[in-house]
Amino acid sequence: MTRAAGDRLRKDHTAEAAAAAIGKTVRTLTGAAARDSELRAALDGEPGGGWGVDALLGKQTREHSDLDVWAPAAHLEPLFVAFAEAGVDRIFPWPGDRPWNFVLHDGVRLRIDLHLYEPLADGSLHYGSVVDGGPFPAEALAGHGSIAGTAVRCESAEWAVRWHTGYPARDVDRHDVPLLCQKFAIPLPEGFVPADEHSPSGTA
Repeated sequence: MTRAAGDRLRKDHTAEAAAAAIGKTVRTLTGAAARDSELRAALDGEPGGGWGVDALLGKQTREHSDLDVWAPAAHLEPLFVAFAEAGVDRIFPWPGDRPWNFVLHDGVRLRIDLHLYEPLADGSLHYGSVVDGGPFPAEALAGHGSIAGTAVRCESAEWAVRWHTGYPARDVDRHDVPLLCQKFAIPLPEGFVPADEHSPSGTA
């Protein structure tokens, strides 16, 4: 990654822009009807997880229990303000909660799974603790897709596949990974079957 590209990424992630983008996402989801498929308004920001996969695929392919969102750790305070204004104002206790990865919710249904990273001097991004975490390229969050017909920036297809593997596969992984591999001509990881040989199950 070039230094210029890293500078552009950091510029895109100003605290004000991040707060506005995620605030819009939360307001959209809060104002939507109960079903995820009824999401209609603009989603700016960087969805990951299941919604990130469906953004890359350009359509909703299964139900989702939450919205994974990547955000710079330094912008957490304005993000908290934006979330609170939208009613997402409490932590949803979840096994494995860590300072850089935890879930916020509105006390009813809406859950936002935050993934906080820090930009490094070489343009890469760091996720996790000093002991167990590590860097990943900024291009991992430079994917482009659409949700409910609206263009969004999201995880790249290659990294979405990588982040859905490396651990015992869940039903949602066995659904998501083959679809991404099929659309983006990515080699299917060992242990997964082609997209047309299984049925979707579960939510995440």
